[in-house]
Amino acid sequence: MKLAVPILFALLAILYSLAATFLFQDDIESELESRARTAIAANDELQHVLVEFRAFDASLSGEVSSPELRAEAENLIASLPGARVIANEISYPGHQEIEPPPAAAAAPSSKKPSFNLIARLRKKPATLSFQADQGKLTLEGLVPDAAVKASFLTAVAAVGSFPEIEARDLLVDPRCARTRWPEALPRFTAFLLVRTTESNFHIDPKRVRLHATGLDGPAVEQIQERLTALDLGNRRLDVDITIAPGLPIPPDEGFFLKTTRLDQENAELLVEARLPSGAEKARLLEILEFDLPQTRILDQIAVQPGLQTPDWAARLPNLLSLLHTRTRSARLTALQERLHIVGEMRQNEPPENLADVIALMLGPQVTVESHLLPYEQASPSALPDSVSSSRDTLPSRSPP
Repeated sequence: MKLAVPILFALLAILYSLAATFLFQDDIESELESRARTAIAANDELQHVLVEFRAFDASLSGEVSSPELRAEAENLIASLPGARVIANEISYPGHQEIEPPPAAAAAPSSKKPSFNLIARLRKKPATLSFQADQGKLTLEGLVPDAAVKASFLTAVAAVGSFPEIEARDLLVDPRCARTRWPEALPRFTAFLLVRTTESNFHIDPKRVRLHATGLDGPAVEQIQERLTALDLGNRRLDVDITIAPGLPIPPDEGFFLKTTRLDQENAELLVEARLPSGAEKARLLEILEFDLPQTRILDQIAVQPGLQTPDWAARLPNLLSLLHTRTRSARLTALQERLHIVGEMRQNEPPENLADVIALMLGPQVTVESHLLPYEQASPSALPDSVSSSRDTLPSRSPP
């Protein structure tokens, strides 16, 4: 009798697990079939294609007018998150199905539920992909539970740069294989999104792919450092991060001012500009040298007499002093009606505070694009490509 009770509980647990498996499998099939119908309906030439799912396995049937459309239908269904096409019985004019041998025809139907199917479902690997471009963020993949999906949505919503977040294709499957990265990846995702202008990321059991455009050199270094710190196991890394060019400078005419503060160890400030007079150049350099006494100013300022400058340009010298005093690295580009700033705060000060002060200093006549990042205590600093050569030609000084 003592042995009977544990055995009874074990049997009940197995029955409960089987029931839950088949119920959840029905949800997966309904969801995937709905998405398949939507995808097929978008192409009138595929209107006679039928799709049936057994868990994640898809079987295709029906008629199309050409072999190319048959292949297109298969690729379309295979592109759905988690889907796998195991049978394509779509016919077209001139196409003949090969009859299976008698032994194969007599084999049990693959559509019957089996313990092998359940075991394969439980081993479904966790995957995640997201793409951020022009204010839209798209997430898709397969995660082990709803809490993981919620943590991703919370993290990316906190970034605040994406009015449109699409997560319809980020599916939840409790039986997919659990890995360590779902717990660590939401924070990395948010960290990546605030330091890039566009990004494309994918992780699965075999590889990690990241193609992105970083705001500047320090941001790229920080992303690479955080990615390396993730517990990614033996996955193959495919990482390509370039540096955003910022605002394009007019080639031969027109006002512009660009400053780049290098890392703290070098304490150098590169100033590139096209100004209307030597007096304005002297005033700019005088204010910077006074407010940043331990910073070496690298002067690449051209004087072009008669150059038209906006009224708010007179406030730029004081703005530059404020910016480069309160950031550890920063790049500012000013044109006639636009001002673009990328940088990292020097101390634990909210970046939006400095951005608000800059906007007030300039007034409504100029469009300010600010990408100020929070202070990272242990983050390495690196130079943007455009000024990397000066590190080898000028001596280092102590930071202010």
